Amino acid sequence: MRLLATNPIANAVWFQSCWFSGVLLQHPPYLLVALLILHFVSHVDPRRALCKIFPIAFIGIIVDSVLTTAGIFIFPDQLKVGIPLWLWGIWVAFVASFDLSLSFLKGRLWLASLLGAVSGTASYVAGMKLGAVTFGYSLPLTVGVLSMTWAIVLPLLLVLHNSLEAKICDLLPSRS
Repeated sequence: MRLLATNPIANAVWFQSCWFSGVLLQHPPYLLVALLILHFVSHVDPRRALCKIFPIAFIGIIVDSVLTTAGIFIFPDQLKVGIPLWLWGIWVAFVASFDLSLSFLKGRLWLASLLGAVSGTASYVAGMKLGAVTFGYSLPLTVGVLSMTWAIVLPLLLVLHNSLEAKICDLLPSRS
């Protein structure tokens, strides 16, 4: 059971399962929620994981909400708070991958910037091709905006994630 929270390959497969379940099944995101719960109950210290994941995921949610408000993303009419709830779940899953499947990025902000620009953008384009989102502007303009955005945002999220671990999460009382 702890494999999801300790093995980078299992974590990467889990994240991709979250992404596909969110993008393909969308509303209601029952499978995505079940996968998220599975991750947290299998974690060695779920409270510490929640402490690190949710604040950073919320920043990603805000960025996507701003892009939606700016007309970059157009989502089908669904229950949404800034962005659809299934995308909130994907953000939580993505940040949950920082300590394992994306741990190779720690201290490599240039690589995080490159990965954000390329893979982050590719993720949104794939979501568009699968019908989860429509782009409000031309594909080249949208790809340019997303590439620049995620080249900056992913390294920033990683730095904040590591900072939270060192500052806020250490304030949690230990589990006894």
